[in-house]
Amino acid sequence: MKLAKALETNLQATGQALAAGRISVLHAKIIRESINLLPKDISDELKREGEARLLELATQHDPKELRQLGIQLYEAIDPEDAERRLGEQLERERKRAEQKRSITFSHSGPGLQSARVQLPVDEMARLKALLDPLARPRKTDANGPDTRTASRRLGDAFVELLDLTLAAGEAPTRGGTKPQIIITMTLAQLVTGIGYATLDSGEQISAETARLLACDADVIPAVLNSKGQVLDLGRTTRFFTTAQRHALGIRDGMECNFPACDRPTKWCDAHHLVHWADGGRTDLNNGVLLCGAHHNLIHNSDWQARMGPNGRPEYIPPPWIDINQRPTRT
Repeated sequence: MKLAKALETNLQATGQALAAGRISVLHAKIIRESINLLPKDISDELKREGEARLLELATQHDPKELRQLGIQLYEAIDPEDAERRLGEQLERERKRAEQKRSITFSHSGPGLQSARVQLPVDEMARLKALLDPLARPRKTDANGPDTRTASRRLGDAFVELLDLTLAAGEAPTRGGTKPQIIITMTLAQLVTGIGYATLDSGEQISAETARLLACDADVIPAVLNSKGQVLDLGRTTRFFTTAQRHALGIRDGMECNFPACDRPTKWCDAHHLVHWADGGRTDLNNGVLLCGAHHNLIHNSDWQARMGPNGRPEYIPPPWIDINQRPTRT
């Protein structure tokens, strides 16, 4: 009914083409929809010009192609004004998008949280540009090919981006202190890696995960009483210094030291070959720079890392990769 009314009033040329069999009913419907997409304040002359253009295109294109051409109609009949209007529309959309900028956190399963991120288009493009180089597939190495899905690689890249931000010299502060995660656990849990640790948010992580985080962090030892009240608070212990990290990078070629990995050292954690909680020293003979993926691999799999006889780190694969567990080196 709407189409019939339009063909009798403002789209009479389309009605005549339909009656003569030059276009189909679906063509006519798309022409009506396309004319309705034009700005309401343009002249009737421009609308008739747009209708004539679509009628000509309808004899050369199927309805699907005509629909796409109809979306671009105003750009064809008045390109300068269309550009101006599009710029104004995009600016209005950007301002509305800024008002809706948000991050919402929620629980999505045991040990897992989700974040829903809404950003204006240009800001999301910046985030994607930061994640893209971090999310590329890793080269096939001694542990096999990179089998992660694209979404998993992006998730891993986001964690690496967080680590880079925390390690930056200009990281934001709160109360004069750089970003911190406060983890509470007993010394026995830290030394053995058995049990759990508690985050300042109240959530719990495994003791082994806490050991991984402690590889390259500031640690402040605290003595608590049975009620959890602080009796004594020690000084911050800084593990590998900036100078030591540079020296490790120079020694190991400015890349993650794990065989066949090419992640740059600025994306890496400083790992104690003998964990400091086990008496390992914080020096070049006990340190190696590993990217987040391979740092996790050493902590959470049967791979082992040690200092080789030539003064360079070497890696012992699990028996299911090499039954003889022969060391591999960079």
